[in-house]
Amino acid sequence: MALDQGCTFFDTAPRYGGGKIEIILGQALSGRRNKVLISSKCGHQADKVTNFEPGDLIKLVEDTLKRLNTEYLYSTVIEVMFNNLYQEPLEQMTAAYDKGVGLIVKVPLDSGWLTGKYDADSTFTGARSRWSKSDSEYGGAIVDKVRGVIGPDASMIDAALQYILSYRETATVIPGMRTSEQVRGNLSAADVPMSEEMKQTLRQFWIEEIEGKDFPW
Repeated sequence: MALDQGCTFFDTAPRYGGGKIEIILGQALSGRRNKVLISSKCGHQADKVTNFEPGDLIKLVEDTLKRLNTEYLYSTVIEVMFNNLYQEPLEQMTAAYDKGVGLIVKVPLDSGWLTGKYDADSTFTGARSRWSKSDSEYGGAIVDKVRGVIGPDASMIDAALQYILSYRETATVIPGMRTSEQVRGNLSAADVPMSEEMKQTLRQFWIEEIEGKDFPW
């Protein structure tokens, strides 16, 4: 479905589903491999062991290629975390862009904060249990301010993705998607560019409200 909607870049990793996601992706793209770009990661194994030994990297990549049922990957890029609430890397992103390096922007929704579904009273389990009550209160207050900036009727998710895509340094952005509705929604966000005025407003918001502070992502 994603490919039919115009999505031609897929990011994966051996750790996603213990390698099963790579297998599923390879099956889904069978017969259409030449129409897409696939990016994966080496060093992070399917068994959750991290191994960056030079002598082992070739086998790790070969294992990924086998699971994906492909002979090549797209790898001339760097992944960087960047979003409305985390903009520290922007200077380095510009330097990379000026040297011809493509940038994949990850964590575009700041681990869920920029979806609008969390607030000061939210509680978390699993990986997100790293956030304390004070983290939730701070995060909720910041999210409320972001909503005030973009307007009450605007989509938090659309604004988050459009802001990232407004930067020339962004080659692509990789939000997580679990449902068909999320696929359609995330892809449609790219159809409407963010105005330069809103872009600068959100940049100034980050400078005034977040820069130099320890925002919990």
